[in-house]
Amino acid sequence: MMKTTTQKTKRVQSKARKLLFGTFLGLLFTSYPSEVTYASGSSDAVTGRYTVPLSSLIPAKVQRAIAARKEGTLTEQESLPTGLPDSVDLRSRDTSVKRQPGPYCSTFGLLSAMENLLGGKTDLSWRHGWSKYRKYSSEAALSAFSQSGVVETVYWPDDRKKGVRGYKDQEWYQLTQFTYLEDSIPKTLQALDQGHPVYLALSTPAELYECNETVSPTTALLPNSGHAIAIVGYRLDATEGAAGGHFLIKNSWGEQCGDRGYQWIPFNFCRRSDAYCMMWDIAGVAVQ
Repeated sequence: MMKTTTQKTKRVQSKARKLLFGTFLGLLFTSYPSEVTYASGSSDAVTGRYTVPLSSLIPAKVQRAIAARKEGTLTEQESLPTGLPDSVDLRSRDTSVKRQPGPYCSTFGLLSAMENLLGGKTDLSWRHGWSKYRKYSSEAALSAFSQSGVVETVYWPDDRKKGVRGYKDQEWYQLTQFTYLEDSIPKTLQALDQGHPVYLALSTPAELYECNETVSPTTALLPNSGHAIAIVGYRLDATEGAAGGHFLIKNSWGEQCGDRGYQWIPFNFCRRSDAYCMMWDIAGVAVQ
């Protein structure tokens, strides 16, 4: 009897050791999906304020080019086009403000601009969009969405890791026309005046991250942090200088941030020597 009990105990112990060893190997060699991990940037999982590494969102070569232009042509950049209206507001064409569940701002920002161009009646799936490139890169997002279409959220809901059966047959919404505006404030204002939303990748202002409704031109920057958003309007403001004003941005940190999810970023922030802005005029989305 004693021998049988001892043998059973040894078998149980052996199985437990194998189970623990197998679990260890699984943890050691598991390749976690990129949609739930990221290297740097900033995050607040409670409020849903995520950013990404600046060097991924805005490549070093682009940062150098922007810095060189600021050193040589700042006066030219500060001259705004004549005949612009004092303000443009495209919020009436927006879908609801979203809350990104992770570092997917490059997807949320571009889809926000595309949805605005579509008139605000179509919610596009961020999960499908992100699955196409899975990089913290604004350029990668533009390339992916221009090569093939994105499905509506109904075909790949937010709470599903995979689309519904047949979702690939519903890739109807494809980015067909966009223009890189560099960090040109005049070109961005002209695009908005023409009714085009603008996709913006920028160094993350601390006051934006703090959800201030209006960001100060002298706000601190989050270290090595970038964010991508949609510009859906502007207002000229002489108190900010002869060429002063603010961009109206639609963020993806929930409606509790700023003015129900919208915030104002001064033109002068993008003119700072220590800050970076990349803009694209989003002018065409085809419905296949």
